[in-house]
Amino acid sequence: MPAGETSSEFAILSLPWIDAVAPSPWEDVLALAARRTYRKNEFVIKSGQILDHLYYLRNGELKTLAVGSDGQQKTLWFLAAGSVFGETPLFNRKPCAYLFQAVTDCEIYLFPRELLTELLTNRPSLAQTLITTLTRKVHILSCQIEDSLFCKPVIRVAKLIYLLYQTKQKAGNESLPVTQEDIAAVLGLHRVTVNQSVRAMKLDGILDIKNHHIVVKSVEKLQALASGE
Repeated sequence: MPAGETSSEFAILSLPWIDAVAPSPWEDVLALAARRTYRKNEFVIKSGQILDHLYYLRNGELKTLAVGSDGQQKTLWFLAAGSVFGETPLFNRKPCAYLFQAVTDCEIYLFPRELLTELLTNRPSLAQTLITTLTRKVHILSCQIEDSLFCKPVIRVAKLIYLLYQTKQKAGNESLPVTQEDIAAVLGLHRVTVNQSVRAMKLDGILDIKNHHIVVKSVEKLQALASGE
């Protein structure tokens, strides 16, 4: 993150939470799709699966996971209701490289491949949402790669907390509903590494932990650390 960056737009784009603009134009064509429901923690798409449908999340929340050969998982991003997903393996005609897991109970609609050309041609708003979603995902992955290459773990942890704070403070929230386990999963760091980073920021008077939530005590110090200063 550039030094002194305070843009809320930057925070929204860089966070691994992908929200959809409501109302979604996909709501108008649900009659053409197959409805499915999934329970919390159930896998919607598994790694290696061949896709013949585009998925639309009508209700609930999903997360996308990358899994290493040693079984270690990294959360790439979270998808909110109104999002489309599965587009990369579908259009690339390659097995899916990631896992898609339900964070909550989910209602999902599946649009068959043979229908998509007509839909995207005749309804530009659908194509626009698809392009917007892809752009967000590329941006998030680019930020994650850059941070993992050039930032120390404590700076990466501070940056994620600062970006979360930027978005949550507008809602009047005093604490951030995110755990150290959540941070470790998103950043691909070991839980011990995250704990050490959080403890260091507590000692510096940057933040505190209350009821398992993070409370920012000094926004100025947090921003300076997140900026690498």
